[in-house]
Amino acid sequence: MTVLTVNNLPAATHGETVRCLFAIEMSGLNWVIAFNTPLSEKISRRTLTGCKWKRLLELIEEVRARVGRETGRAVEVISCYEAGYDGFWLHRQLSAHGISNYVIDPASLQVDRRARRVKTDRIDAERLLRSLMAYLRGEPKVWSVVRVPSVAEEDARRLHRANAVTRPAFQAGWSTRSSSRSTSSRRRPTSR
Repeated sequence: MTVLTVNNLPAATHGETVRCLFAIEMSGLNWVIAFNTPLSEKISRRTLTGCKWKRLLELIEEVRARVGRETGRAVEVISCYEAGYDGFWLHRQLSAHGISNYVIDPASLQVDRRARRVKTDRIDAERLLRSLMAYLRGEPKVWSVVRVPSVAEEDARRLHRANAVTRPAFQAGWSTRSSSRSTSSRRRPTSR
């Protein structure tokens, strides 16, 4: 994963536009979306089951329309999520729909090392949203932005990783591994 520290922050909000900020915490079964709008100072949350990106776009459009209707201004949407196993397809979808998106290196996010840290998707989404707010205020060292590879680069990387995983197992021979496991599991010492 290539980490790139980006110093070109987006321009500050002008009088004619307002910003809606979204942080997406992606897990295996659900996505937790934390967002902040100019209509409220609190952080709102939604959970999308089944990881449906079309539902995410619908949620963003609902919030954008409501904010635009109530403020009477154009709405700029900025989102972020941590880089992970899912790759960069979501970044491409969001960008294609006019949403500025940042893919973040998870290891670069600041964590309080002294406090006991509870790890939940809700807390992670809120932490990610607060980091996005800090980044947009002009604190570039809050995190590191990952360079999004092209589709061809991502496919080549995925193929290379798959070959690196399967090649040693193939060379070692699965038949010798499976037979050694089965014989060792048959003889277990028993205590009487």
